[in-house]
Amino acid sequence: MRYAIGDTLVKCFSMSRFIRILLLLFVLLNTSAPLPVAASPYLQTPTPPNPVVARFLSSLTPEEKVGQLFVITFNGTATDENSAIYDLITRYHVGGVMLQSA
Repeated sequence: MRYAIGDTLVKCFSMSRFIRILLLLFVLLNTSAPLPVAASPYLQTPTPPNPVVARFLSSLTPEEKVGQLFVITFNGTATDENSAIYDLITRYHVGGVMLQSA
């Protein structure tokens, strides 16, 4: 019976020591100085737009601004006034066209 009590004491002492070491590591890691962090490029103040570009953008209608957000694909070579691609560009002010070979 005495052996069982001694065995329990050894286990308790080991657990107590483990908890103290873990607590010490926790305190040391939390009190150490943080590493310096470089400034994020996204937090920098943006440069003002080119006056020519700003003037052009302010002259666009809302429909033209929305049209500039779209990029479409185009199969074919016909770009005359009767083609569908011409109609999309002139009527809907499509911002970009990706040409694909047929």
